Amino acid sequence: MPSCQFSAIQAIPSDLGAHTPANVGVILYDPSRNIAYRKLTDNWQEVFRITGFRYSPRDGEPAEQGPFSVEDGYLENLARGQFMDSLQVTPPKNLAPFDTHEEALRWTYASQVSIAALGAGGGGRADAAGMLLRERIAGARFPRGSYRAAYRFDLGRPAAMWFPNVFLADGRPYKALFAVSLGARGSYGTVKKRICEAATIRRRAGTDAAFAMCTTQTKQEIDMGRPRVRHTLDLAMEWDVEVIHWDMLDGELASIRGAVSRPPLRRGRG
Repeated sequence: MPSCQFSAIQAIPSDLGAHTPANVGVILYDPSRNIAYRKLTDNWQEVFRITGFRYSPRDGEPAEQGPFSVEDGYLENLARGQFMDSLQVTPPKNLAPFDTHEEALRWTYASQVSIAALGAGGGGRADAAGMLLRERIAGARFPRGSYRAAYRFDLGRPAAMWFPNVFLADGRPYKALFAVSLGARGSYGTVKKRICEAATIRRRAGTDAAFAMCTTQTKQEIDMGRPRVRHTLDLAMEWDVEVIHWDMLDGELASIRGAVSRPPLRRGRG
């Protein structure tokens, strides 16, 4: 279980009055093995809009690289010895242990980089669990304009983050749902990514919307004897993300439909 450090890669505009700095990637460093990983956004058009920094990747240049060998103190030396340029590396921070380097890299990138991926299509394609949830939502017949399959949260500066299945009450986000199959491979990493996104949105978008995780299993079908399943449910509870099991979903959707269908409160004349 590797314990790593990470640094964010920031694009720094030359004109701070016209543009805003933004994190465009992360570097993960494992001091015990002296290896590193790097992941950058693929949406340089959005980076240019936000920061004014223009970058054109070479043909075939991957957005994610690693592992590659580095020297002792890689991130610290990188941050200390860099030139003041358009791309800068932040001082390293310690990261909690993860099962794999790949999982640590995904989590770090999700927590540090808020620029929507170019290929995400406004929230990204839904996986099998996500498609099942969208089918149930479609069957619940929500009022027009009260549901978005993907919603773009403004993070309080020229950056944004997409989140799936957001319900709107009086034009504002009321509740957001994401789906996961707790029996699927990689489900723990999926949930960690979504919870990280939810925490970022809460902190930076100033929203009081609730976030919930829908499992595609009923409560009786979930194998609580599997440590990964138990850890996933505990993680959701720790980060104030409600857990909705598949046999509870109809009742939850009915409750949301009632909330978003109420007419807005009108102020009386006085």
